[in-house]
Amino acid sequence: MTEDLKPTQLEKVLLATRESMAVKRELAQLLTAQISDRADAVTYEADLGTFPKGSKLHFSLSDVLAETVLHFDDLNVTARPGDPPVRLTVPIVNSGENAITLVASANDANQWQAKFVVEADGVGEIINHQGGTNDDHGARKRVFVWRFRSVAQKSMVRWYEPGLLLRAQTEAIVSTLFGGHSDYRLIEALAVGKDEPYDCAGYYLEDKDGQYLRDEQDNYLPDKSKPPREEIWFDYVADTGDGWNPTYAVAYHVAQPELVLNNPDGTGSHLTKRGSVLVFGGDQVYPTASRKEYKERLVEPFRTALRYSEAPHPDVFAIPGNHDWYDSLVAFTRLFCSRRWFNGWRAPQKRSYFALRLPQKWWLLGIDIQLRSDLDHAQVAYFQHVAKQMQEGDRVILCTAEPHWLQTKVSEKYGTEYNESNLAFLENNILGRRVSLFLSGDLHYYRRHEAADGTQKLVAGGGGAFLAPTHGEDVDELRGGFKLKSSFPDEKTSRLLTWRNIYFPFTNGPFGFLPAILYFLTSWAVMADVGHFGPHDIDKAISLTVRTGIVEAGAVFWILFILITFVFFTNTKSKMYMWVAGLLHGWLHLLAIFFLGWGATYFTVSVLGLDFQSPLQLLTAAVIIFCGGWFIGSLLVGIFLIVSLNVFRCLHNSAFSSLRIEDWKNFLRIKIDKDGTLTVYPIGIRRVPRRWKRRPVGSRGPELIPDDSQATVPELIEPPIKLTVLS
Repeated sequence: MTEDLKPTQLEKVLLATRESMAVKRELAQLLTAQISDRADAVTYEADLGTFPKGSKLHFSLSDVLAETVLHFDDLNVTARPGDPPVRLTVPIVNSGENAITLVASANDANQWQAKFVVEADGVGEIINHQGGTNDDHGARKRVFVWRFRSVAQKSMVRWYEPGLLLRAQTEAIVSTLFGGHSDYRLIEALAVGKDEPYDCAGYYLEDKDGQYLRDEQDNYLPDKSKPPREEIWFDYVADTGDGWNPTYAVAYHVAQPELVLNNPDGTGSHLTKRGSVLVFGGDQVYPTASRKEYKERLVEPFRTALRYSEAPHPDVFAIPGNHDWYDSLVAFTRLFCSRRWFNGWRAPQKRSYFALRLPQKWWLLGIDIQLRSDLDHAQVAYFQHVAKQMQEGDRVILCTAEPHWLQTKVSEKYGTEYNESNLAFLENNILGRRVSLFLSGDLHYYRRHEAADGTQKLVAGGGGAFLAPTHGEDVDELRGGFKLKSSFPDEKTSRLLTWRNIYFPFTNGPFGFLPAILYFLTSWAVMADVGHFGPHDIDKAISLTVRTGIVEAGAVFWILFILITFVFFTNTKSKMYMWVAGLLHGWLHLLAIFFLGWGATYFTVSVLGLDFQSPLQLLTAAVIIFCGGWFIGSLLVGIFLIVSLNVFRCLHNSAFSSLRIEDWKNFLRIKIDKDGTLTVYPIGIRRVPRRWKRRPVGSRGPELIPDDSQATVPELIEPPIKLTVLS
């Protein structure tokens, strides 16, 4: 149901309408055109809440005493006295901010009346406005505005969809080729100039809208009237912006003022508070960065969770991952580095990297490694400037978009190159080995390594992207004496989840067109007359097929092309596995093509009695081969992924991106106490809700709440991890 209509200013309504990305820009012009004298209009406003994009709205307008105009999206209807009732159904086609407006005029007796009812599918009546009275305001126009938000509720990215496969690979290649030669960070550094670290240990002066005030050098003005913070909470979320359910589930819990988390062994619980700072750890959106994808896959879930905040407002900082770099940081910079609001979080960041001074001698540094684990000169100079402000005993939390400690371990095993020299230079030479806590995402699970001196290396990439396996490469021990302490999910669960790839033809249906076309074209290229060879003559069928393929030069090149394609499909750091397994995978498909083609030819020629290569025989066989290729080809890919990961520990991303698992999400809630102790609360969500409902009328908080009895509540993945400033 709607909130009560409240008086507002028409200028405020027009300004909000012009600035909104979803509301039709023409609406402001239409309202302005209908209200020639703004002093002769009274405006009311209400908030309807949030609806899924695509929901249908059913409008009913009747019993008007004078001209009354209804606006919504492309709908522009005028009702006059004596007209039949207006009854229309219109879907919500845009996501984002939207509005329904009604402009009612008074008649000659200064009276107005309108019966206006709107219902929404799955919700019921959302507007029931039956106004009618003498106009005691002396105004000739009444403007009613019902605001609402619509959310796209995007499904998980279908990584094996043919069009996406081609587009994602193309954009990755283009960004890699041109990103290093047109480094946006250099332009960014020139534009920003000198930039001081952000002081989370203190406070800044604010204007009436909550934005920080700045001096002539564009630095924020400290509020010296407030004492320094003695403690602070902050949240860390990485790899968001995939499907709606997991991303909103994380946003929903991050936005809660408090979370009570039970210990894994059930012995007690911990009260945690929403962070004064939210840190995004990279790859904020999938599959590639664009304004539309950011809006629908990141902004809308977090806006639905926390549209506005009350003072003291929380801040948000973000570092980009490789997916954010695919548009050269255009969308990322607009969202996080323009010093606007990210929904209920203030975004004071100026660059794609940052430094936060925290209470009790702690620092948090977020670095931008672009696409190649590379730190540009301006970024190195920035962190050198920051390091000069650190004092004896200060400790650092280092956030990177990739867990270089795991990448290095894997690269050493296979003899491939992973350039971490700049990161090592930053850690050892600039920061002077002050780093006590490493945070990263990129890999979509939770994993923690610990050194003998208590230094922690955490991967927490479960902010919304598909789950990644934890039973891939052997990373039990890392360079520097770091040992694996915890994984979420555990390796046994991860291994069992891999078996879901047996349903690959059904979970990745569009992908089936690729093997279907491949099987059809291969059968066409090697068209052997094997229709008269039954099961007992399989040797003759094989011999004839091989001879037919060898004498056709085009068929030979086509088969070589298929084998090379499957080699490159087996994209892994192990070159030996790439070639051996890739060629074997290709030969298995060729074998499947032979049996499918032989069966189709035998069925059409020997069973149906059709002449070989007659139009009907070719058409019937083609349909059988195409449909069989869709299923059998997809099934072989699924089995290949299971064997590659569960037996040979390869193709981690390929085997789990196909599953698009929404569950096993995670994020970190971190507290720095008055005594300098830093406590990490690793929070896991085993099963995210699949259904959501609108919050009760009059309540506060996230606009959609879980409506799924099978969803699990947030829990501690492991007991809280404590670090002291002296560790």
